Amino acid sequence: MQAEIKTRLTQSMGESKKPIITYKDDTNIWQHISKELMSRFPLKDIECRGIGNQKMNRVINTLDIEWRPFSEEWQNKNVYTQLQQAPFLNLYILNCSDLEQYKNTIKDKIKYWLNIIESKKNQEWMVICISGESNTKSILGIRTSIYDKIKSDFNLNKDRLMLVKLYSEVKESDIWGLVVGKIKEKLLSCFFQQVLTLQEDIKRLDSQRLLPGWNYCSFFILKEQLALLYDTVNLYQDALVQYDELEASFYQTLVEQGAAWFKSFGGTEEGDDSLDFLNLKRKPFREMIIQNTTTIFDFRMYLFARQCQLLFRLDRPAELCQRAKLFISSFSMTLTDYKGALFPFFRESWIYTTCMNIVSRCEELASISWHNNQTLMEFEGASGELLHLARSQLDILGRACNYLPDNLDKPSYDPNKNNNYKTEIFDKITNQHLKNLLSSVESFDEIYNLITSRAIHCFESCKRQRSIWLLKSDISKLDFYRGRLKEASEGLLPLCNLYAKENWHGIETNLLQMLAICQKQLNQNIPYLETCITILANRNYIDDETFDKYTDEMIETVDKMEEEYEKEISSIFKYELKSLVHQLRNDSGILFEVCITNPFKRAIKINNLNLELVSKENNKMIFDCKEANLESGKNTIQLKCEHPISGKYNATSIQFSINKFILKSAIHERINKSYTVKETSSTLLIKAGCVQPIEYEKPSNKLSLSIYSKSNSISTGTLTVSSITGMSLKYPEEIVYKIKKEDSNEPERTVTLSYDKNNDYISLPECDENEIITFEVPFVSEKLNISVHRMTFAFDYIMKNGVHRFHSLFEKVKISTPFIYNNNVTYSHDCTILQINFFSKDQIPIRIRNIELIAPGYDVEEFLIEKKQIIFQNQDVSLVYCLKSSENGKTNELPDGLEKDELSLHIDYYYLNEEIEAYLDENVTKKLKELNLLEYSGFLNKFLNSSYELVDAVKYGMYGKIGLNNLSENYHDVESIIESEESSVKEQINQIVDEICKSEISTSENENERISLKTMIYKVKVPKAEILLEADLEMNQGNPIIGMICKGKLKIKQVKWESDIEELKFYYDIAIRFDNWMVSGHKKRVFNLKPKEEKEFTFDFIPLKTGMLLIPTVEVNCLDEKSPTIRVIHTSDAKQISVIPKTQSSTIYVNNSVFDAPDKNRRSLI
Repeated sequence: MQAEIKTRLTQSMGESKKPIITYKDDTNIWQHISKELMSRFPLKDIECRGIGNQKMNRVINTLDIEWRPFSEEWQNKNVYTQLQQAPFLNLYILNCSDLEQYKNTIKDKIKYWLNIIESKKNQEWMVICISGESNTKSILGIRTSIYDKIKSDFNLNKDRLMLVKLYSEVKESDIWGLVVGKIKEKLLSCFFQQVLTLQEDIKRLDSQRLLPGWNYCSFFILKEQLALLYDTVNLYQDALVQYDELEASFYQTLVEQGAAWFKSFGGTEEGDDSLDFLNLKRKPFREMIIQNTTTIFDFRMYLFARQCQLLFRLDRPAELCQRAKLFISSFSMTLTDYKGALFPFFRESWIYTTCMNIVSRCEELASISWHNNQTLMEFEGASGELLHLARSQLDILGRACNYLPDNLDKPSYDPNKNNNYKTEIFDKITNQHLKNLLSSVESFDEIYNLITSRAIHCFESCKRQRSIWLLKSDISKLDFYRGRLKEASEGLLPLCNLYAKENWHGIETNLLQMLAICQKQLNQNIPYLETCITILANRNYIDDETFDKYTDEMIETVDKMEEEYEKEISSIFKYELKSLVHQLRNDSGILFEVCITNPFKRAIKINNLNLELVSKENNKMIFDCKEANLESGKNTIQLKCEHPISGKYNATSIQFSINKFILKSAIHERINKSYTVKETSSTLLIKAGCVQPIEYEKPSNKLSLSIYSKSNSISTGTLTVSSITGMSLKYPEEIVYKIKKEDSNEPERTVTLSYDKNNDYISLPECDENEIITFEVPFVSEKLNISVHRMTFAFDYIMKNGVHRFHSLFEKVKISTPFIYNNNVTYSHDCTILQINFFSKDQIPIRIRNIELIAPGYDVEEFLIEKKQIIFQNQDVSLVYCLKSSENGKTNELPDGLEKDELSLHIDYYYLNEEIEAYLDENVTKKLKELNLLEYSGFLNKFLNSSYELVDAVKYGMYGKIGLNNLSENYHDVESIIESEESSVKEQINQIVDEICKSEISTSENENERISLKTMIYKVKVPKAEILLEADLEMNQGNPIIGMICKGKLKIKQVKWESDIEELKFYYDIAIRFDNWMVSGHKKRVFNLKPKEEKEFTFDFIPLKTGMLLIPTVEVNCLDEKSPTIRVIHTSDAKQISVIPKTQSSTIYVNNSVFDAPDKNRRSLI
């Protein structure tokens, strides 16, 4: 089916040629062998090696043959004037069994046939003798002597003469296979000969191009003969190359020699503008070229038609359309040059007809062929371009007869336009179909939209978006011009959005003006407002008059709005977030300056201008302004937040309204900067810490919160506490608040409020200004390794004057203790020595305000203890106490929190940075009060407190004093904030800050009793002994000699026995260093002891070293499980004994001849 359609398409363009084989049959054998022979055709996969002068190989996939009886008349025709080739091969087929018949008739016929054939150039020939010997009589029988006779008579070799034996041992199929193979060889031989001959002739004629008398038409016919030869054997690509070279030579000849071989330009015959130029049968083109009577128009049509024919056979619809586009575009320019010789609108009619014919043929061809996606996309793109070109001719024709305006892009609408159509100007157009389409507006619009839609479909297939948009806009423009406003609006809206995304604002603005007219006529107010805004945003693409017009339209539409409608601010106005302005007075809130640019020439009133800021903790602040007038140009507007929340913020959104038209904008984080909002003096203050006192190694699980109301009087309110470091509060069912006046001795009052477990906040009690609210809440720390927690305190309260405020604070809460303790207890006959050592692990120095040891039942004597001192990180402090039993003996009542025999050490302290902060607060408040500027106290104190960390607390504690000049490093922050204040106020604030920065504080003068003290409790067990023993290990020998036995005695005495037990079992254990001593005796022994009884045990010790050796230590313990409190005084602990080396005597005789000696033998005792 596909082959039939393809054949029909190519045949409609011209004759389809096949290689011709003639056969001469004087013995009537052809009718018997033709079926068998022709069944082996067409030929498949024929290899052609080295065609002509080209060193290239080709493979002919299939080659069909045209069989014709031999005709002498046909052989005498001039093939150069026909679209056909001479025979490739001539066969003489005979079947003759009678030698006489051969001699009388057949021989002469063969001779005559050979004479004709041999006179022809580049034609092959061959004689085939059919032999059919068998056991039965057959008309096919022939004797072999006939074959020999022919061979000898005509001197034929095996290449020219072939014997076919039908009834032999060889299979008949193999016999005919040999015949077909021989025919294939002859065909290729003839083909090669013709190619070589034609190439030589073409080369010769081409070399004579510049000689007088040279004729391009003759050169064309000769070279085309080679192309036709390639076409005949199905080498379409090689044939196409020949026509391409002919086209190039045509242009070269026009440049060099002009068009002398052509009759005229042409195009004046009837049908030239509308007939299918691909149909080669409509004119005798080849004869006209040979006779030099062709026109340029006919020649170009014929040449391009031949190229198209070959592209069809090559199954290249995409390339065909691409070539057609180039040809039509270039030749249309030629038609324009010869416009005077053609009838009106000839060019448009020819372009339209040609484009539509090619697209129609190519679409049919592409539908029956397989192509990859890339090729199909190329084909669709080329087809779309041809359809677009055809549609462009309708634009020209439509404008000529007033179906279309001179400028369809003009955004104007006239429902009462005069429709004066002039279709008579198309009378000479011969394309009747086109004339019918131009006969009425309706048919014109139908074909206009149809061709445009077809082009859009093609461009959609190849994804050429811009071409699609262009064609869709053409359809919408036509609908707009015809008054089909709804259809135009539906088409224009998506197109405007697409062009906007591509930043093609010029085209977008033009379409938007059409869209605006449609929406206004259709009473689509909201879409019309959107369109007006977009047109105004494209200010650079419209003139002042249009800008003013749509400004008025926009304002008028906004005034008519009955429902709220939201829009992005940047679509109309430009805005800039300027700065945050802190108002310094108490209860004054803060301001935010926003600059809004009004692009219009008239003022616009806006309402409810709001700016939202959000912190990382999700706290929100709203700055607002009820109404403002936006003059033309830049306008700076101040927005106010009455209840600011301290922290770092980012702007997230801004909005305002014009009547019910709401303009808002989300502020993106990547272009956003942060703004620091500082606390104002009107806000609450809170201090948090662990409930005091704190016992060592028993961390507190309660948090003490103190709220300072300052200038706030709370009527009702809530507090929400959260932590980002893993601390959670466990509120009780009832929370007890203690309220007292700040800096007053008035008694505190207590308020109890219940807590609802379903809420994440607690209620605040009612309080007045300058009061302190204190309460305690249990807490749990999820992360045990964290010593400082970061907490957020969010207040939401209503003051007694009705003002509603929201405030958030961030505090660091330290839950760890700063000290590390250890102790040592030593008993003596009349007292107990207690030594407590501690050191600070905190980097910040600590001022100890008091140290007190609570020792029930003891009289405490202190040894050189400084109760007030400053200690630094890792500084050791040693406290030594002598504890003597009080005169009244046992104490019946113990202080709260202490057990029997337990003592507690209390240390009251605070950090030095708290001392610095308190100094700044008090001095700034004092100076502001003197200058009657207390309303600025909150602002200035907060600034200085934020800067006190610049003061080195370690240096302050080490040297005892420090200057505050470091605070001036942050003073530029103050200067920028107070810039908006009056000059007198600025001078006074500058003076206060200057005095503070020049002052000096000292630790000796700045100890502040108003700072809340922290208390650390360290408990130690010092049990009183009911039985007190003394263990003494004595060595009787004064200075023992190393290696000699030294007598030792362990004496165990009773110092006190206040127990009712009559006898206890003890054991002693002597700890000996065996590198110093050897011992003989019981190193460890059990003994019984009764009241007023003493024990003695003897030992033998042998010292192993000389020098001062420690006497072995003794440990005495009771073995009874239920024994009273027993303590032992080891009097021999740390005692030493001197061990001397051994001495011995030796006698030495010295012979001395110089000095006289009373005795010759002298003794020397060493």
